[in-house]
Amino acid sequence: MKLYKLFALASAAAVTLSMAGCLDRSEKYQDYEPGNRRAELNPVMETDKGYYAKRRDTSGENMLEICYYDKESGKAIYLCSKPECSHDGGEFCAATHKDINAVDITMSDGYIYIKGAEISEEEDMLTWKLYRANADGTEFTEVCSYQKLKTIFSGRGPMNYSNDLIVHRGYAIVEFNDHELSSPLYDYMPNIMMIDLESGHYKTLPTADYDLTKTQRGRGGLYIEDDYLYYYIEPQSYTNTKYLYRYNLVTGETERIGTNTRLHDFVVMDGVVYYTTVPTDEQEYVPFYAYDTATGEETDLSQNLNSAFGAEHHNVSLMCDGRYIYFVTSIYNGERGQTFLMLSEDMKRLIPIEPPQEIREYGTELKLSNGKAYFVAGIRYRNDAVSLIELGWETNTLAYCCPVEDIAAGNPEWTLAYDFTEFEESLMEDIKDETE
Repeated sequence: MKLYKLFALASAAAVTLSMAGCLDRSEKYQDYEPGNRRAELNPVMETDKGYYAKRRDTSGENMLEICYYDKESGKAIYLCSKPECSHDGGEFCAATHKDINAVDITMSDGYIYIKGAEISEEEDMLTWKLYRANADGTEFTEVCSYQKLKTIFSGRGPMNYSNDLIVHRGYAIVEFNDHELSSPLYDYMPNIMMIDLESGHYKTLPTADYDLTKTQRGRGGLYIEDDYLYYYIEPQSYTNTKYLYRYNLVTGETERIGTNTRLHDFVVMDGVVYYTTVPTDEQEYVPFYAYDTATGEETDLSQNLNSAFGAEHHNVSLMCDGRYIYFVTSIYNGERGQTFLMLSEDMKRLIPIEPPQEIREYGTELKLSNGKAYFVAGIRYRNDAVSLIELGWETNTLAYCCPVEDIAAGNPEWTLAYDFTEFEESLMEDIKDETE
C-alpha cells in the first residue's frame, strides 16, 4: 500500500534568548488559546481561509501528512504548494515526510508546529524533534532535536509519550517521558520540556521542593494562562494525591498552589483555578472548587453540579475557553460517546451540549477554539473499506461548529466547519487503483 506523505527542509535563522523568558514576549507572540488543547485529539486549527489537520495514517505507521481544507471551495488538499508534487514523503514535498512519526500538531502566529519522532532502525535510535511549517505550504523547518534514545525495541516508541504540545509567547511546551529519571515503579518519569522557538534552545522545567525520582507519575496536566504554566506532581504511594504548581515564564520561579491534594482535573480562568477532586467515601457527588491564586481563598461550588452528576461521575474532565467551563464525563451514556455540559457564566447551572444530528452515529469529541465549540467526528479509512471509529480521537475528518454564546443562550445551531471525507476517499481510490 502506497502512502502519501509530506515534507520539505529549509533553514531557519536562530536568535539566542535566555530560557528564563523575555519581558516583551506577551506583546511579541500570540497568547495560547486555552480551549485549544486536549490530549486525545489534535487541535482545531482555523484561519480566515480554512482549517489545517494532521491526516490519520491508513496503515498504522502514523507518518507525517498535513492537510488543508479551504472554506471557499469546500475542498481539502495536501499542504504543499509545489506543482506536480506526488506527496510521497520525499524531500521535494512540503507537506509529507515518510521518516517523521507525527504525534501532535498545533498552530500559533500563522505557523503550524509539529511534535514528532524520527526513527533509525539501523542505529536503533529514536530522535524527538519539533518542526515548524508555513501556513501556505511553502516551507517546512526543523526547530530543534530535544531528545535521543533507544527505539521501540526497548519499549520506548512514540506511543509511550504524552501528546501535549502547547505554543505560548515564543515557547513550545511539550510533555515527554524522561528516561534519565526513573522511580521504583517505572523506568522513566513524565516530565516537561520548554523549547525557545527563536533560538531552538530547550530545557527541562526546573524542580522546586520535590524530587521527581520519588514520584509515581511525575509532572502532568499542563495548562497555560498569561505568564504561568500550571502542572501537577503526583507523589509515589499517595493514593489520589496531586500537588498543583505553576511556573512563571518571565521570572523562571516556581510556586506551589494550595488546592486540595485530591485534585482530579483543573482549568484556570483569570487567575482562578477551577478544579474537581476525587470524591471521598462520604461525597456522593462531584466535588468542584474555585481557588483564587491572588488571595488564597477557596470557594466550594459543588452544589451547582449536584443535579447533573452523581458519585459515578468522579472521572469528570474539565475544559475552558477563557469564558466558560465545560464538563466532560467518561461514563457511557447508554447510546454512544460521552456527556458534555457547559457551566453558565454565573456558575449556577449546567447546560447540556448535544452533538449535531449529522454526526451522532460517529464517535465524537468536543473542541473549543475562537469562541466556537466543535464536535469532531472520526472515520477510519482502509484499503478496502470505510468504517467508523468509536473512539477516533486522533483524526479530524469531519467537524461541526457553533458559537459558544448560542449554546449558553439555549439556541445552538450547528454548521459544517470542515469535511475531509471526499479527500480521504479520493486517496483510497488512488491506493485501490495502484494495488489492482
